Amino acid sequence: MKIGRKHIGAILMSAALIAASSCTDTWNEHYEAETGTSADQTLWQTISQDEDLSKFAQLMEVAKYYRDENHPAYTTTTDGQVPYTYRQILEGNNTVTIWAIKNDALSDNGNENDKGDWAYWLKMAQDDGYNFQQQFIGNHMALSRRPMAASGTESERIRLVNNKLAEIDYANQTFAGSKIIKSDIGTRNGLLHVIDQLTPFDYNIYEYIKFNTDAKTSKIRDYIVKRDTTYFLPSASIEGLPDANGNPTYVDSVYFQGNMNFTRSLYDPTDYDSNDAWMSGMKMMAAQINAEDSAYIVVIPTNTAWDEAVNRISPCYNYTDTYPRMDKIKTGDKTKTMDIKNARQTYTTSDGSLYETTDSLRDVNVTMDIATQLAFNLNEQPQINKQKWTMEEFMKNYELCPYLINTRGDTIFNKALDKQGRGCDLSEVFSGNKVKMSNGYVIETDKWGMPSDVWKRPVEVECGYNYYEKSSSTQMTIGNINVSQSETWIDIYGRPENLSYAIVTGNNTNARPEIVFPLYGSSQGSAYVMSNLNGKGVKYDIYAVMVPVWYKTSQEEPDFFKVITEEVPDPTEEEPDRTRLDTIEIIHQHNLLEFTLYYWNGIPNKTTYEYKNQESISKKNVIYHGEKVEPVLIFEDVEFPYSYKNLYNTYPVLKVASLAHNNTNCQNDDKSTHSLGFNIDRILLVPKEN
Repeated sequence: MKIGRKHIGAILMSAALIAASSCTDTWNEHYEAETGTSADQTLWQTISQDEDLSKFAQLMEVAKYYRDENHPAYTTTTDGQVPYTYRQILEGNNTVTIWAIKNDALSDNGNENDKGDWAYWLKMAQDDGYNFQQQFIGNHMALSRRPMAASGTESERIRLVNNKLAEIDYANQTFAGSKIIKSDIGTRNGLLHVIDQLTPFDYNIYEYIKFNTDAKTSKIRDYIVKRDTTYFLPSASIEGLPDANGNPTYVDSVYFQGNMNFTRSLYDPTDYDSNDAWMSGMKMMAAQINAEDSAYIVVIPTNTAWDEAVNRISPCYNYTDTYPRMDKIKTGDKTKTMDIKNARQTYTTSDGSLYETTDSLRDVNVTMDIATQLAFNLNEQPQINKQKWTMEEFMKNYELCPYLINTRGDTIFNKALDKQGRGCDLSEVFSGNKVKMSNGYVIETDKWGMPSDVWKRPVEVECGYNYYEKSSSTQMTIGNINVSQSETWIDIYGRPENLSYAIVTGNNTNARPEIVFPLYGSSQGSAYVMSNLNGKGVKYDIYAVMVPVWYKTSQEEPDFFKVITEEVPDPTEEEPDRTRLDTIEIIHQHNLLEFTLYYWNGIPNKTTYEYKNQESISKKNVIYHGEKVEPVLIFEDVEFPYSYKNLYNTYPVLKVASLAHNNTNCQNDDKSTHSLGFNIDRILLVPKEN
C-alpha cells in the first residue's frame, strides 16, 4: 500500500481548526481561546530565540494556516493580502500548547522522500501546506494550556489540533511516546514543551482509504471518496455587510468536509410524490471511520475482490426500464408507472448537499450493497466471558465469536459455532493484510468472503400492519397477544413473531374474505425481492405463517383454556388422535385458502398496470389444519425476472382468498370444519442457493 505525501490530511479537523481568521486578531473570535498571562514573551519569541528549535521555527514561519483542505487563510496588510502563517498564530492572542522538536531530531541529509529528514518537512511546508498542517504542526499542538506538572493523574489522552489523540504520561514525562526534555515554559499566549523526537502521524481508516495511491484498491476508494461533501457553516463564519439585495456576505467563510457514508445509516434522495420517486433511501456505511476516538475494523476489497463481488451479485439486480407505481395504482391511477431508465441522477439531501451518480441503476445498487457492509464497530461485537474486547485481542481471537455484526446491522454467523449451520468461515471475511490505524484496523483482501445471506436476504412481511388492499366483503383486525395470560398454551401451540397477527374475516356470516399483501418487507431497511438472471440470481420458497382460528389474544384467560390443555391432542405428535375433535369444533376449524402471486414481467404494453393484470403464479388450494402457529409452504423455486431491490413504491403482491363456504356445510371426513375467516402472521420469501 502506498500513501502519497501529497493530499494526506484528516477530512474533519477539530472544532478549533475548522475555520481560520482573515486577520491575526480574530483567532479567538473563532475558537474562544483563553488568553495566557504567565510571561511577557509570546510563543513565537520564545521558540525563535532558542537555537535548538531553529528548524521548528523556520517551519512555523513558512507554513500557511488552512481553514480546510482547499482554503488557506490570508491576512490584509498595507501590502495587500498575504498568507496567514503559523508564526502569526504563535505571536497572536490565542492560547495553545506546543510540543516543539529539537533540531537534532531531524536529519540533514537533504532527502525529500525521508520523513525523518528536515528537507522532507520543509518541502511539504512550502508546497503542501494543508497536509503539513495535519501531519506536522497539528500533531504537535493543542488548544489551551497543557502543563506537564499536572497533579492527581498519571496519564491522559488529549485531542490535538489535527483531531488526533495523544497520550500524555505525566509520571514518566512523555508526550505520544516522545521524551519531554524541557517542560512548562510559560509564555503570554500558551505553554512550550520540547521533545526529543518527531511524533509519528498515524492515519485513521478514512485517511488510509482516501489517500491510498495504490491502484489495486482504486474502486473502493473512488466509491467512498466520491461521497465527500463540503459544508458551509454560516454560524462559524464572520458576517460582513449585506449585498445590494440585502443578502448576507461573509468576510471569513468557514467550511468543513464530511462524507455521507459516515454520518448516516440512510438518506432518502427523492420526494415520495415526485415523478422520480423510484429509489429507496440510499444505504450508508453508518460508521465514523474518520473519528479518532472510535474503534473500527474495515474490510477493504482490492479491485480483484471488488470485481468478484460485483460478478457474484449482479444477476440479483436485473432491472427493467419501467415499473408499475403501486402506490398510485392503489389510489386509483391505474396506468401510473415509474420510468427507471430516465430517472434523475442528482439528488438534494435533507441538509442541502448533493449526491450525484452517473452509474446505471444496477451499478448503483450493487456497489452500494457491497461497500456498506464493510465496517465493524468493535463495541458491537459479542463479548466472550462477559469481557469487553480490546482491539488487539479481537484481531487475534475474533473467530471465538459466534457471530459478527457490521455497522449496517447485518449478522454474519460463524459457521463453525452456529448450531443451524448458518454463516461462513469468519477467517474468510477477515482474510487479507491487516494494517493498524489510529482508530482501528483495515484488512485489504483479494477475496470476497461475505456470505450470501448478507445481501441475499429473506423478505418478511408482517401481515398485521401491512396490507395492499382488501375486498369490500373483508374486514381485518389486529390480534395482540397477552403473554402473561397466555404463555402456557403459546409455548405449546406457537407464537406469532411480534405477538400480533392479522385476523381476516368476512363482513357477514357468509362472506369469503380476500386480502392482498405487498411483498416489500415491513420496513425501509428490509430486503426487497431480487431477480434471477440466467439462473444465477435468487430463487425463493414462499411461506405464509398461519395462526389457528381459535387462537386467543389479549382478553383475560379464555373459558376454553382448560378444554385446550386437557382435550386437544399434542400437535407435535406425528399422527394426533382426531377422534375427539368433534367435541371441540370451535377450536379445530381448518382453512381452505387460495394464494396467488402477482409480479411485474417488464412488458409495458398493458392497458392497465393493476396487480391483477401483471404476471401471476397460481398454486393449488392450500389447506391449513389450524392446530398450531406454523409456516405453510405456498410456492417453491419462484423466480422473478426483474429485481425490486431498493425500489420504492413498486413490489410484487400476494393475494390470499378463502375458498370455504358457510361453516355449517363444509365438513371434512374428521368432522372438523373449514372456517371462512383466517389468521395470518407473516409472509416469508426465503432465498435459496442456486
